[in-house]
Amino acid sequence: MAEPSPQRTPVLFQAGSSDRGRRFGATHAECIYLNATTIGETARLVASTRALAVAAGRDPQHIKFMPRIIPVVGETEKAAAAKYHDFVDACDPEAALIVLQQWAGIDLRGSDPDDSVDFETLELTSSNSQHTGDFLRRIARDGQRFTVKDLLRSYAFGGAGNVVSGTPAQIVDRMESYVDGADVDGFNIAYMIRSKSVDEFIELVVPELRRRGRLSPPAGPTLRERLFGEGAVLPADHPGHAAQPLPPSTHLEPAAHTWPL
Repeated sequence: MAEPSPQRTPVLFQAGSSDRGRRFGATHAECIYLNATTIGETARLVASTRALAVAAGRDPQHIKFMPRIIPVVGETEKAAAAKYHDFVDACDPEAALIVLQQWAGIDLRGSDPDDSVDFETLELTSSNSQHTGDFLRRIARDGQRFTVKDLLRSYAFGGAGNVVSGTPAQIVDRMESYVDGADVDGFNIAYMIRSKSVDEFIELVVPELRRRGRLSPPAGPTLRERLFGEGAVLPADHPGHAAQPLPPSTHLEPAAHTWPL
């Protein structure tokens, strides 16, 4: 008689960097997507969430953090910069206004493109990304200024800091600075042009990552094994570890339904 296959647990991903989002992720997530646009902000979110995980009785290293980056690769730094500006110049400002309002609750419709944005008085109209509004307020207090046009161009692809532009070596330099300076474990590779951006990353940047020893061979056949190296189920310190799988389904007669004519 064949041995039953071991129960495998899906990997639990979470996104959201507000205070509430970090508390939830620290308790339940195994991998957390980040959208912070600076290394310093990313480091702050990672350290805060790991501390919350400790408070929840979890090993903080059982959470993998993956900031979002958008690679723009060129043979030279100048060529990559030109490619980036071509992408942004092609964006519709009206579409960027709508995305910014729906995603971060920042409503700039009707504003003059050259007006300065005052984040202290700007009312957020959505709670979808509370962290984004809080982050912009913090950097404004530190002296960074945006016009409406600047902000729309910066967030045309989710935030200027998410865009990593340059040669393959420069892009890997930037990725290494996130790993070494912000304690992240990997990256959520996004794109400006589907699927061209990701194809270029695989073709040009992945070889440089391998050359530097930053990309390890897969540790196993499953996503959980590749991310964590071992174990088919949630670790013992995860609140879902004690959950029991549902018993095998039994045959049930379909319920009778009467539909009105």
